[in-house]
Amino acid sequence: MDSTEPNKSDRKYELGKQVDSESFAEMIDELIHGGNPSEVDVQRFSDLDLQNVESLKLTWLKIPIETRKTIVFQAIQLSDESIDYEYSRFARIVFDDIDPIIRRASIELVQETEDRLTARCLRGLLADPDEEVAAAAAEALGRYVLLTEMSLFDKEEGSKIVEDLREITSQDKPVELRAGAVESLASIDLDWVQPLILDAYYDSDDRMRLSAVRAMGRTASSSWLEYIYEQLEVEDPFFRLEAVLAIAEIADESSIDSLSILFEDEDAEIAETAVETVSLIGGEIAVSTLMEFLERADEKWTPVLEDAIKTASGQMGDTPFSSAGSI
Repeated sequence: MDSTEPNKSDRKYELGKQVDSESFAEMIDELIHGGNPSEVDVQRFSDLDLQNVESLKLTWLKIPIETRKTIVFQAIQLSDESIDYEYSRFARIVFDDIDPIIRRASIELVQETEDRLTARCLRGLLADPDEEVAAAAAEALGRYVLLTEMSLFDKEEGSKIVEDLREITSQDKPVELRAGAVESLASIDLDWVQPLILDAYYDSDDRMRLSAVRAMGRTASSSWLEYIYEQLEVEDPFFRLEAVLAIAEIADESSIDSLSILFEDEDAEIAETAVETVSLIGGEIAVSTLMEFLERADEKWTPVLEDAIKTASGQMGDTPFSSAGSI
């Protein structure tokens, strides 16, 4: 073979241009027969045209399972790194994979997707025999619940999603699935949502109680702050952290005093998240609180707090930890 002939695995892929069916079929055939997917190969699964979609439906499961996992996980990485990659059509094929790990991972590829077809597929995955897959689908549907509440998604389809998730919370389902449903329903303004969250808050299972704290934050309503403040004082650092994150979503200036107590929390992540939350709430009280802590804090806090103060005073658009690094 002429040394100047390009290797098939190095075929150039240009973003925004769909792969021709012949080239795509050649790549799949290589993968079926033991080829290792390159980054360029994984890029070709982005923005599939309908012909390649139909072809992949027939050939996907012929690719060795470890290769399929590699493709999906690399696709997740690429989509996280750049908005240029759109894998929803690919993901809808992978939803039917026989391996639950692959099905679960494929849901991560549609976290920013807003189309009805993907929503319907996720609704189907609520009945997946694997608990983790079903729970991940419940959590992913939360985006559609929010879009429905904002009148940015088909009302009829959104209502079906809400009904499915509500039904899950009232049945004897795995706790992770019920918890995900509670969290996803939090953003819809219906009279039965508040009692649902309260029931989860007083549940005997820690996972359900955690879902309630997260749900309270997602409501963006200050009416839940008294419950969230209770979790700032518990021994479990995971609950304290989730409480801070919930307060961040509500972003009420009245929370600053409660958050400032956690600036010296024994858990460094909680302390730093509390500082970040105060900076993002912003305003004069936030600036004053952060400056007071800067005066007495260890020197390791200085770069974090200086950036936090700038953010709180509106002097910079980034979060305070974008350049400072962790303490």
